Amino acid sequence: MAPSQMRLTWALLPVLAAIVTVVLSPSSTLYCLPGDKCFPSEEKLQVFNATVNGRLIKSTPYGAACYSGSYDAEACKALAAQKHNVGYRLSLPAGLMYTNWEADGASGCPVPELPLDGSYPTPLPKKCSLGGMSSYVVNVTSRNDIALAVDFAAKHKLRFRIKNTGHDYKGRSSGPATFAVWTHHLTDLTYIKNFRPASCPPASMQDVISVGPGVSFDELYEFAHRNGVMTMGGWAGTVGAAGGYVLGGGIGPLGHFFGMGVDNIVQFEAITADGHLRTINKCRNADLFWALRGGGGAFAAVTQVYYKLHRPQHSAVDTESGQIVCANSAAYEGLIEAFVDLQEDLRKDGQTGIWTASSSPYVVALLFVRPFQAVQGHEENMLDRWQSLTNLEGCQTKIQSAHFPNWNAAFRAAIRPVIEAGSPIGTNALVSSRLVSLDIMKSPERLRQVKDYIINLPAASRFIWQNSVGDASAAIPRNETAIHPEWRNAFAYVDTTVFGPWSGVTPEQDGLAKNISANAIAVFGTAAYYNEASVSEKDWQKSFWGTNYARLLQIKARVDPNRVFSCRMCVGSERGF
Repeated sequence: MAPSQMRLTWALLPVLAAIVTVVLSPSSTLYCLPGDKCFPSEEKLQVFNATVNGRLIKSTPYGAACYSGSYDAEACKALAAQKHNVGYRLSLPAGLMYTNWEADGASGCPVPELPLDGSYPTPLPKKCSLGGMSSYVVNVTSRNDIALAVDFAAKHKLRFRIKNTGHDYKGRSSGPATFAVWTHHLTDLTYIKNFRPASCPPASMQDVISVGPGVSFDELYEFAHRNGVMTMGGWAGTVGAAGGYVLGGGIGPLGHFFGMGVDNIVQFEAITADGHLRTINKCRNADLFWALRGGGGAFAAVTQVYYKLHRPQHSAVDTESGQIVCANSAAYEGLIEAFVDLQEDLRKDGQTGIWTASSSPYVVALLFVRPFQAVQGHEENMLDRWQSLTNLEGCQTKIQSAHFPNWNAAFRAAIRPVIEAGSPIGTNALVSSRLVSLDIMKSPERLRQVKDYIINLPAASRFIWQNSVGDASAAIPRNETAIHPEWRNAFAYVDTTVFGPWSGVTPEQDGLAKNISANAIAVFGTAAYYNEASVSEKDWQKSFWGTNYARLLQIKARVDPNRVFSCRMCVGSERGF
């Protein structure tokens, strides 16, 4: 080690020691789980249930009808037929969008696929259990219900979770033997003119929409449209607008115009670990405001989010969607190379979008939007940017364009159907992500590595490129919010998904996902999207938050010293979750 490096290392020791003390110091907090002597008695549970007007649910495995001990042929067939239906999955108090998180190792109660001939599924011989789903769920219908649940969980040292839609790639809203609040029915929306964040100066006044913790982007986009405004939001309409999406960063189709989700939050209201409802913004509880904007859900139970509004001069939106199918691997390689090279030109043309690639079959599917257009007819000009792809040897292009008078119309008619068709739920999916930096986009050598990475992905995986950050999000100071500072140097980000059988994660699936993630680090670097990342990240604190993690830990220790709020790979979860 060089002398200068040694001096630097020794100089950092006090800082590192402080961090380690926060992470590794012994804790008297031990979660009380069902079956433990310290877990609340049935009498205490019933007393609590009365305080929330009978809305405490003791979970049962919803797939039990497919198992030999409780087999019901008709009920099992109905379950298998609707397991991929988003409305059905949203209705499950303890159910999740991705079934691998409903399991806990070999424990669980997965529902089989419906036989192709439409017959009844065969009874399954294994034991049916809750697996990774919450043991108790409070179907909250008011902020007071949430406060009561937080207080009960804190008092009895319960393993606590917060769930809205269950649309989470890392299973953060669930867990074996957990006690959860289900916020799905708190769907209030209010348009507020000249809103002044609490304790802030008059100059901070602006129009906002107040969003309840159960609101989806389907609902938020529609409400904003009815009030003649726009908000930042996600690609998928079923994602919650006030939960893990915004707490973990928040990416969407308008990101490079409006910034990330965290850049669009004016104020939170939340129940903290002491059971108190607090107002949180830049002028009141400023540290907690910083942490909630990107630091994840381990700090408080959010009960209200105030989104800033946007009023573009022009409201029309052009869209393009379709597929490019290639006959062989050589043609597919040419397509990927051309597609990656096209991304910067698309951005210059005002187009933002998402595209997926798979080598089985050799296909790229795409969805791009160009918002804020003045008149109809520009959608044909939008296609001009794609001419380099239409004549690729060995590939067939089927791309259609459309024009809509406003964002909400485009989302409902063109964006939502494509996203829903391409995002299967009720499936076993392992996801990993990486940021695509502006530095990569400027380097021919690194772009060559990116192309090779995509081309050589295994056929069992699906690659997704989201060209929806940069510009507005890059203009925000690097440490303005708690997200990884590298988001401010990002042009896009990529996901790779490995799907597995309905019965659960297999060693082959897990090994493939880990190998893909390791290869992605070598190509893109370590920075990842917290909301869509691999649970196998070895240095996840660095990957999700970079240099911001030390400050997040300090805030966590101050506002939630007993770790009432916890989840997988949340801030402070090194000490258990």
